[in-house]
Amino acid sequence: MINIFQLIFFVFFVLFSHFSIIGYGLKIKLFFNFNHYSNEKNFEKLIEFFIGIIFLTMLGFIFYVFSITNYYINLLVLLFGLMLYLIERKNYTQTIELNTFLLLAIMFVGILISKTHEDYIPYHFKYIDIISNSKFVLGLGNLETTFIYASFFSYLQKFFVMPFFNYKLLHVPIFLIFFNICLFLILQIINNKKFNIINLLLLLLFLTKFSRMSEYGYDYI
Repeated sequence: MINIFQLIFFVFFVLFSHFSIIGYGLKIKLFFNFNHYSNEKNFEKLIEFFIGIIFLTMLGFIFYVFSITNYYINLLVLLFGLMLYLIERKNYTQTIELNTFLLLAIMFVGILISKTHEDYIPYHFKYIDIISNSKFVLGLGNLETTFIYASFFSYLQKFFVMPFFNYKLLHVPIFLIFFNICLFLILQIINNKKFNIINLLLLLLFLTKFSRMSEYGYDYI
């Protein structure tokens, strides 16, 4: 059973991870001067999140190649992303922060009651365990055929293997992808008069189709 302190920590960690990922995406977007490519602020925030996801996934792969497998380094990577977010916070409105917190409070129960995808234990967890604790092995898929089906997304998840908590936080980035798409669609419905029917239908599709983490598996990502 989850006690109230564990619940508070878990909510805090999800928020912390959310803004850490956005911190990397926001900094990369500003560095490459992608700041004014769109008039849709909600879309820009979604893009910043996915830029952060892509960057951390690639960074996780680089860490594995160089056999960097320290749990405390994982924590430092996420803390550094949060620091980048706080530095560039002027580019992220307080209204969106409030909307993020409110929607997270509503959707948070979804990650607590969800079960993992059927492929998680035989394929993905084993792979995450190896890339989080072992030195680099070239051609790992040739040594263990199940790893051929492991997702590149695992290199992002390896950052969520934490001191004291080990593998208990691995599903946070999966949930955050689902959460950010829903947040974007809800904000579009609230703030955008155009295409509201399409946005509403897409939102209902995500909320019903991906109602369980087991359905929102790695293949959909």
